[in-house]
Amino acid sequence: MNSKFNIIKQYIKDNKAVWAYLSTNWYKIAILGFLLFVLFKKDIRFGVNFQAPEQEEQRIESQQTQPKSTVTEREYFTEHTPQEQKKKPKLIERFSNLPLFNNGDGLKRLEEAKINQYVQQFANIARAEHQRHGIPASILLASAVIHSEAGQTELAKNGNNQFQLTCSVDWKGAIQWKDGVCYRQYDNQETSFRDYSLFLTTGPRTTLTALPSNDYKAWAAAIEDIGYSSERKLARRLVAFIEKHQLQQLDVLIE
Repeated sequence: MNSKFNIIKQYIKDNKAVWAYLSTNWYKIAILGFLLFVLFKKDIRFGVNFQAPEQEEQRIESQQTQPKSTVTEREYFTEHTPQEQKKKPKLIERFSNLPLFNNGDGLKRLEEAKINQYVQQFANIARAEHQRHGIPASILLASAVIHSEAGQTELAKNGNNQFQLTCSVDWKGAIQWKDGVCYRQYDNQETSFRDYSLFLTTGPRTTLTALPSNDYKAWAAAIEDIGYSSERKLARRLVAFIEKHQLQQLDVLIE
């Protein structure tokens, strides 16, 4: 290779015209050579990318997006981790203590043993009212459990009011107030059962006495229709409770 280079060098020296041109334009030749080198290098890179364009695009996208994604994930878990956030109550939870939003919730949380104890405690009273006024004992017990949450409401504890009966114009007994509403107050639970029986069978509700004394479904629908209670779907709740605890047996045995 050195011999070939020497031959070319000697040829240039012997040819005075070529030597004179190179001597005066060497910088142009150098610039041209540099440009050719750069262009040749780009051609090589373009050829590699042309052979695998998809892999190259994926590599570039990975380099551009990966750091950004990592930072976002880190910021989320350091600034927005659930352990550091204060639990905000839902809107429905803020009003859960109001009667409109709390229908039956207290009863659902109540232990089944306490419900059974309440039923056993007042079963004989309900039977006595059944005999006296013809109201199914199952209806009386189910109504008392639902409206007093098995004796756990304030009205039941403080005033023995097992049915949430409000004060009427002709009410002469003791009273108690809750949320701006006047409720009846009794000396004992038995008196509350007796007053509820009179409430269902006297005055404008005497028509209920025509219902069969062992048809708890008919009585449940009728009690819902009179609209004294704020309980939603009261008839369905009464029937479901009676059948769950088989209280209809009390109505059969009493006949």
